[in-house]
Amino acid sequence: MPHYYCIVPNMTVTLPITTFAREYAALLDAHPDDELVLERRAGKAAVVVRSLRLTQGDRQAVEAISHVLSQLLAHTDLSAAIADGLQDEFPWMALLPAPVRGECARELLIVLRASAALGRYGALHDTLDSWKATAEIYTDSHLVAQLTEPVDTPDGGDVPAPNQD
Repeated sequence: MPHYYCIVPNMTVTLPITTFAREYAALLDAHPDDELVLERRAGKAAVVVRSLRLTQGDRQAVEAISHVLSQLLAHTDLSAAIADGLQDEFPWMALLPAPVRGECARELLIVLRASAALGRYGALHDTLDSWKATAEIYTDSHLVAQLTEPVDTPDGGDVPAPNQD
């Protein structure tokens, strides 16, 4: 049985989850600002999905801003200000040593620009998660000492055979 949809901006659209699975790209394009309620069989609760796609203009704006900020990071007097601004948004950055904080800011802006160019922000979320985990490591001085001590064998040594359990 075909389904017909009325496109009204900023509305809730209800449709079967199987339809969404088959036509997700077209539906997300048709409803960029709408809330999609996906109905399941057997009376199970509905699942709500909101499209997080940005318009082309939004992507270009994010890309331009991240490019400008990346260029400003090249100037040492401004790089601390940009890192401080990012720290306001991501308070865990305060746990990173100052030079590492600058490296974090540079990488975040590079990945933000690349993500904006694609209109997909999964890599940015992964980068944020990685840097947040790095900040957590810096809260444990014993772990930092272990991870930063010199390694006696340049290649890391022999790899043990896997257990045959």
